Amino acid sequence: MPLWRMQKQTGGRLNDCRAVFTPDSKSLICGNGSDVKLYSVVTGLTLNTLKLPASSEPRGFVTCILINARATNQVYVTYSNGTLALWNYESGAIVNSWEVGISLSRVMLDPLRKNLLYLLAHKVVDSTSEVTGQTIQQERGMVLRYDMTDRTSSIFFQSKRDDIQHFCLALEGTVLVAATKNAFYLVNISDRKDVRRQVKFMPPVVWVVHLPYLPPFIATGDSRGRIFLWYCFNLAPGQRPVSSILHWHAHHVNDLSFTPDGTYLISGGEETVLVFWQLETGSKQFLPRLGSEISTISISDDQMFYAIGLKDNSVCLVSAADMSVKKTVAGVKCANVDLERYPLTAGLVVDPRSSAIALNGYPGTIQLYHAIKDQNIIEIEVSPRNRITRIEDREILWPHVHHVNFSDDGDWMATVDVRDDKEYGNETYLKFWRYIPDTRTYLVNTRVDSPHDGAVTALRIRPRRAGQPLIAVSAGEDKLFKVWELVEANTKDQQTAWICRSTGFYKSLVARDIAFSDDGSVMAIAFGSIVTLWDPLTSAQLAVLAYPRAAETIKFTRFIHGTPFLVAATETHIHVWNLVTATVSWSLAADVSHLDADPHASQFLVLMSNPDNEQNQVIALFSPKSPLPLLVHPLPTRCLGVTFAPGPIAHGSRIVYLDSDFKFQIFSKSAVHALTGAEGERIAEQQVAQKSLFTSIYGDSIYQPSVTPDEDKLKPKPKAPKAAPKAAAEVPTEETSVHSAKQAGKALGFLEAPSHIVAAPSKLLEPFMDQILQRRVTAVNVDESAGVTDSVQSMDVDGLDAGGADSAETPDGPSVDMSVTGASSVAFLDAFLTKLWVSAPAAAPAPAPAAKPRDTEPKALHGKPALDGAPAAAAAAPAPAPAAATPSKPKAASAGSTPASKEPKSAASKVLENAKAGSSAGATASAPATPGGNSGNSKKSKKRTLDAAQ
Repeated sequence: MPLWRMQKQTGGRLNDCRAVFTPDSKSLICGNGSDVKLYSVVTGLTLNTLKLPASSEPRGFVTCILINARATNQVYVTYSNGTLALWNYESGAIVNSWEVGISLSRVMLDPLRKNLLYLLAHKVVDSTSEVTGQTIQQERGMVLRYDMTDRTSSIFFQSKRDDIQHFCLALEGTVLVAATKNAFYLVNISDRKDVRRQVKFMPPVVWVVHLPYLPPFIATGDSRGRIFLWYCFNLAPGQRPVSSILHWHAHHVNDLSFTPDGTYLISGGEETVLVFWQLETGSKQFLPRLGSEISTISISDDQMFYAIGLKDNSVCLVSAADMSVKKTVAGVKCANVDLERYPLTAGLVVDPRSSAIALNGYPGTIQLYHAIKDQNIIEIEVSPRNRITRIEDREILWPHVHHVNFSDDGDWMATVDVRDDKEYGNETYLKFWRYIPDTRTYLVNTRVDSPHDGAVTALRIRPRRAGQPLIAVSAGEDKLFKVWELVEANTKDQQTAWICRSTGFYKSLVARDIAFSDDGSVMAIAFGSIVTLWDPLTSAQLAVLAYPRAAETIKFTRFIHGTPFLVAATETHIHVWNLVTATVSWSLAADVSHLDADPHASQFLVLMSNPDNEQNQVIALFSPKSPLPLLVHPLPTRCLGVTFAPGPIAHGSRIVYLDSDFKFQIFSKSAVHALTGAEGERIAEQQVAQKSLFTSIYGDSIYQPSVTPDEDKLKPKPKAPKAAPKAAAEVPTEETSVHSAKQAGKALGFLEAPSHIVAAPSKLLEPFMDQILQRRVTAVNVDESAGVTDSVQSMDVDGLDAGGADSAETPDGPSVDMSVTGASSVAFLDAFLTKLWVSAPAAAPAPAPAAKPRDTEPKALHGKPALDGAPAAAAAAPAPAPAAATPSKPKAASAGSTPASKEPKSAASKVLENAKAGSSAGATASAPATPGGNSGNSKKSKKRTLDAAQ
């Protein structure tokens, strides 16, 4: 049986630490949360992922990556939880690890001593405020010298005034430069007491270069966009350093980096422009419109590529030859977004064309991320804009995408983006996008300004139907829903565009959600606590489903694939409707946050609060037939979105959810290994008895085997008897018991269906008996000496003979016999039903004309398949034909015996024939039965059946 298992984790947040190129410049190493990922520079695909062992708890995030200069296939990685690890990034194996015991943010190798490292560590200390005199906690940074051989550390330098935020080694490792918010320090490695504090400046970013043909200097950047070059080495005591200024940036300089040959200084900041400074001439070049604020800059050893880390959780690979972006490596771009201002309103929507997940990216964009391949597919600017910088400290409010939906073939996409700054009014745009295969992107085809008066609450595109136009439906707070139709261009002068086809409303209520059936013939719109069904082509109302209390508002509604069920969810309940009968199949109290239906299977998932712990959430997978969940997965962190993603055909869809670390957690079905022989039979038997709504109320069925899996493994399997027993009430074998239990379980399946759709008891009797018993047909024995044909002895319907079941005579000859046993408590009833069913009367008197009962099957089931849980025989079941027997040579038949040329008929077959004969003779029809099955009519129909059998 397929089981749901965690498959992998993808996506995540690319850390703020610098990306590092491998020495051959073929790969890029980036931090991704607590993992380290290796990307291909050519393809941008993930080559390897370095994960700490599961025992390393709590896991910290990656803070720094450094290539080991003594072994170029290894990297040092520091973590925020105080772990220092040495990885072989080619094999993915961890070479060594050290626990420092304090949060780490940077690592540098001592070029003169192989066993020494310099670490930038941070700890929280208590200090007294000079203003209030109260004790406050502050983070204090310090530079540690760590001995990898002895695994010991010591404080090398610590500022008494400020927190150290950055450090590096200069002059071939003889001088350590440490920077704080307002100053930087020069520390002699050989003599730690030789410390020189330089002038104050604004918050810096520090990098040091030692040029063989230029005097060494320190470059710093401040919050005003200025870059200072400090020539502070080899100064006489009391001499002030000489500095020069490079100024272009309007805001904070986020990072500085020198090319390996020292001819260029590269800077970046909030302006999304990369600036190249030629140090000798002072000229500059620009690479604009990188898409987001620049946070880090890295350069490959061969100076062929630049890795530009951006604030939108991506890294651009820029070619130094033509200054163009070759590849973009990205995580989940909403990871670095203020979710309180820009929440994930678009949810997780699957693109049918690429199977990628569409979700909110950076403000004003939609990101398509393939969770299975762990690859960023494309980023669509729903609201194109020029990246301009702010003039004042006030943040610029960007447009935000509220809705996104795709057509079932992926050719069209519909979006709604909104910008509301609470000052100049609300700007809302409905846009229809067409996929362009040549460029593999979407382009705007139609834009509708202010499609509704107020916010747009729902947006859906109807599944395509042959010969009908493509339709989309939107709903808004103006209490209207609008139907949009795609009008194809017939001539060269015309253009393909979307137009408003019709407008509808219902009782001045606001529509909250829209759903379409699989074939697109029915549209469901949730208005308050009511679900309305419409014809999307004519906008005609078909039905109204009203079950929840008026105080509840339906937030989600979905059709279940391949079934007549529709599920609606409020904040406190889940309701499943059967559209064939227009009734609620079941309801469940749950604190629902999200609901989604599988587009390829008859199941749906619900994101709801954990009943045991309301602070946590669970993902529950349901079948529309039962409120008992198929899967319940508790979430350790907050879930930001969940959906179904296409999976292998054999295993069905996957469940993908986005956790609070912005990683996609993927669940998929993995088939259990195929089992043969006795082990496979035992597993099959264990799966016969499954909990259902009926059994959860009234208890387990007596026909279900109560053997536990462990007992079943230990119990020996008896061999099947060589010859079948002749007596009907003979003690059965265990194998026959299990078979009977399975048959009985199937027979009782109709009890799972609602009572108003179950057929009349007169129609259920024969199919029910066929499910739990096999017909026994006895061949005719001919006594050649006497010339008399023996037949099965008849049985008194009112009771058993004095001899009981064992005294019943069994004729000789071939026969089909079924010994019915399920449990010792029902053995008597089983024997009774067996004899009652297979016995034929010795002499069949002429039956009186019987009234033909009126068909009590509900009209809703006519011409429709039977629901799961109610066997097909409950809807309409023909009488099964009796098994053929092998007769002997025919002789003259005695009175009351069955002619040898004809097959013996069961009592039920004769009852049906008599009913037909009575109907043709003009007998009066019986009174119709109630949909729920009237008890009086049931008794009458049973009495007529028994009378006819006699």
